[in-house]
Amino acid sequence: MPQGIIEEWRSAFDEHVLVGMVPSARHYEAYRKHRFYHIPVKQLKKGWQTARYIALYLKRGAAPQNGVTCFGKIADAKIVKRSAIAELPKRSDDEYVRFEIESWNFLQNRHPSRRLRHRRLRDDDA
Repeated sequence: MPQGIIEEWRSAFDEHVLVGMVPSARHYEAYRKHRFYHIPVKQLKKGWQTARYIALYLKRGAAPQNGVTCFGKIADAKIVKRSAIAELPKRSDDEYVRFEIESWNFLQNRHPSRRLRHRRLRDDDA
């Protein structure tokens, strides 16, 4: 792992991080290869504009293991029509935010969601 990556990841916790859901292996490949992420405008929460980083959370089925696997610094963000996102074609005029990422930094260990950890704890206690 390149020098400074761990420090950059830790410093990201002091800054705003948008955790983006990755629904499929096809999406994951496109995000990694083309260094971007997209999300419908209507799904964004208040304050999203202050995010400096995006962490990718892989849903079950998008990769052998789910959880946060990488993060990247946001280089740019633009509101575009969904049909303009050529890397993942879809006919839609819905508005999306397309985040351009400087580079993806891959984590040595995935970080599962807290919700899943809590659920496992409750299931184990039953």
